[in-house]
Amino acid sequence: MENKETEKVKKDIHGEEFVEKATRYISLSSTEEIMILRAQLLTEYYVNSLLVYLLPSDEGHYYSSDRVRFSDKIKKLKESEVFSSSEIEAIQRLNRLRNKFGHDIDYQVLESDVDYLGFCFGKDYLANKYRIDGDGKKTLKKDRLHTLLLDVCVIVAIELANLLKDKK
Repeated sequence: MENKETEKVKKDIHGEEFVEKATRYISLSSTEEIMILRAQLLTEYYVNSLLVYLLPSDEGHYYSSDRVRFSDKIKKLKESEVFSSSEIEAIQRLNRLRNKFGHDIDYQVLESDVDYLGFCFGKDYLANKYRIDGDGKKTLKKDRLHTLLLDVCVIVAIELANLLKDKK
């Protein structure tokens, strides 16, 4: 039997095209810092939902609460072995990146920060990093960051969608 939270998550993933919704939420017109913060919040939302489904009831609700640090939630998610090591690493790196400016209000996102997150995606990231568009321009740092942030969110949301589908 499904509860209201299950229905809400299903609607979030299936009711509206998830990538379109995430793209609006993590708006390219925002600053890089706001994009990172919103991506981390959206990722944590789906991580919370995953933990509720993956863990026994009380434990799942505890880990999905605001009392637990996101890094501890990621560790619990890693124990579930639902994600590959590179996917877990991408989620962890998003959290570390968010922490950089979360603890230093003047922090500026660097090219090396984007690479730090991107290298979790291996050859796909490298191909995109050095891609030249039709006008002969390299892909901008902010555009690459936006794509990477969406990729991390989508990884978690897809896993949740698969879990919900399997539980039918």
